[in-house]
Amino acid sequence: MTCTDIDGCDPDPCDANAQCTDNTAPDTGATCTCSTGYEGDGMTCTAVDYCSSGPCLNGGTCEDDGNGYTCTCAPNYDGVHCEIGCEDGYWLYNNTCYWFSPTWHEYSDAEDVCAARNAIMATVKDAGTHSFLSTQIQSTQDGKSHWIGLTDRINDGNYKWSDGSTPGSYQPFAGPVSSGLATTPRRVASSCGTM
Repeated sequence: MTCTDIDGCDPDPCDANAQCTDNTAPDTGATCTCSTGYEGDGMTCTAVDYCSSGPCLNGGTCEDDGNGYTCTCAPNYDGVHCEIGCEDGYWLYNNTCYWFSPTWHEYSDAEDVCAARNAIMATVKDAGTHSFLSTQIQSTQDGKSHWIGLTDRINDGNYKWSDGSTPGSYQPFAGPVSSGLATTPRRVASSCGTM
């Protein structure tokens, strides 16, 4: 006597948005599993609404792509769920909040003003940050120069950013100084960088 396993997927009992897996003998029937992007018991599958839980914060807009979601953040918010934001008066770029002082200060006083805000002077290590800061200065600060966190005051000719790092290959600033490092598109002042 010979027995043949009955194919539980012929005919397919599952929802059109599910995969059918034949149960191996001695079990009978089939197992239905909803496809990615669908939920249910396999016999009935409905599209998952990835935005129904409201995953986007702070006024972000949720876009369901069928396999997940993407948040489009409101201005001054960033992050996967728009969870990164800045206080009023700050501008957000690349997960960092920037504040532009409305008044001019000497470099050391500007460092103190930033420290009082639990911050450091801005570092400009890539073209995107440089473009963002330049745009903000031109549009909101009437093009007035602002100090950035680049100086060689501690060790003449040895430039450091305010975060302690040394300048990398991105150095768009005009006007050479003794070390050959350019510090500012507008002026060289006390071996400190401005934009």
